[in-house]
Amino acid sequence: MAENAALRALRLLDLVPYVLRNPGISIKELADHFEVSRDELIKDLNLLFMCGLPGYTPLELIDLSFEDGVVEVRDPQNLKAPRNFNESEALALRIALAALQEQTPKNHPSFRVIQSLRQKIADSFVSDIPPHAIDFVADKEEILINTIKKAIEEEKDLEIEYLNPVRDSLTVREVTPLSLSLSRIQTTLISYCHTAQGERSFHLKSMQSARLIERQPREIESHNESHTTTTVQLHILKRDTQFFLNLQENLQPTNSQSDNHVYDLPVYQPEWIIRSTISQPDTVIVLKPEAFRSAVIERCTTALEQYAVIG
Repeated sequence: MAENAALRALRLLDLVPYVLRNPGISIKELADHFEVSRDELIKDLNLLFMCGLPGYTPLELIDLSFEDGVVEVRDPQNLKAPRNFNESEALALRIALAALQEQTPKNHPSFRVIQSLRQKIADSFVSDIPPHAIDFVADKEEILINTIKKAIEEEKDLEIEYLNPVRDSLTVREVTPLSLSLSRIQTTLISYCHTAQGERSFHLKSMQSARLIERQPREIESHNESHTTTTVQLHILKRDTQFFLNLQENLQPTNSQSDNHVYDLPVYQPEWIIRSTISQPDTVIVLKPEAFRSAVIERCTTALEQYAVIG
């Protein structure tokens, strides 16, 4: 079946600037790049040899040679630069770059390059579609789960970006993944955190990115749980809240009575439970330890006093 004339014309327009950027390229390499046979490429070069500006004397023709299997262009006439994208091609490229940027970690060297290229292409075209209207939202949790599973299978570590809700900060951590805990409410990565030097749990909803890194030979310290956690006793006022549903697998009833609303909860970061209690006054009350309870009372009292000052 004969090749479409329009497709061949587009290839011819691309051939000259490509050879200019790759002087001395072989016919075979050029044919492989444009995905045509060697004979077809020679036909293209013979055709280009007869093309040029009006007048069509040797002075106006494209000056190229392809002797000894090497292609060179000496005078490209007006075909120095690659052809421009049309509006449809530019739009497709902008969408593809949006998808690529969404799936590239912000600390990856290519992130800024992709971001800059998106803006450059958007600025180069007059379009009724504003830049902010082109967006791509990936199933981030599925991507993270696949990356974690691959790390576990291939015995690799992970570099993760984690949004710490306690400190309101984004941290970069190196972790050795141990297991994934999947539930109807949330998905959690159980891992050894080399930054904290202990076993930690990371909620995937707070994980911004994860990338595979080679596992370094290092000793993983074993900590007794009592040294790394504090058991907090909570009175749960409501069981139909997101707070209870998220933690129900870790909450341990203080006795076997079914109507008991008092639970023990092992906590890695005291600040987290203090903030959580303050943010949900109708949901949970801290009973023990007394230091945590006093911290909640003190901060609430201070906040109320500040509101009184403001008036």
